[in-house]
Amino acid sequence: MKHDSDTTGAAATVTPPPAAPAEGLTITCKFSKPKRGGHVCIIEPGSEPVEKPADAPPPVPTIVRSLVRAHSYERLIRSGAATSYADVAAMVKQTTARLSQLAMLLNLAPDVQAEILDLAEPENRGATVDEKEVRKIANEADWEKQRKAWREIQFKSEPTLAPTGGVAGGRRIRQ
Repeated sequence: MKHDSDTTGAAATVTPPPAAPAEGLTITCKFSKPKRGGHVCIIEPGSEPVEKPADAPPPVPTIVRSLVRAHSYERLIRSGAATSYADVAAMVKQTTARLSQLAMLLNLAPDVQAEILDLAEPENRGATVDEKEVRKIANEADWEKQRKAWREIQFKSEPTLAPTGGVAGGRRIRQ
């Protein structure tokens, strides 16, 4: 196997001894986990690394993943699998502060939540929405004010979107 990169950019090649069978062989090596956004690729001898297709859609936005996590953590509490966010935090190895941030997203108007989840669709992944801005919206109790603030964020993050008086069928309106 070849480890093609680490945090220092060093590469290491590990090959089994010729007499050792391929199955049941254990190789132990040390390597550093790359910093955030880094990439580690382990390549077997005789194989080529798989390149990401050029036409692959961008990854699902962080705000979508955060909202989905917030709903799943809430479901754990409602189902009785956990009794509090502190229990959930211990289960998912997150701080209670982070879970509180995610729980704030549940205060968003249902149609705003639906539009955030729509960002997971490949054709909508170009928009970049900052989670901090969305959490500020969630602090507002009035859903109409939330909707207005959400439209402003949408327009700012994706210039092809026109600010509208509402949504059409839970979908954003494109020009």
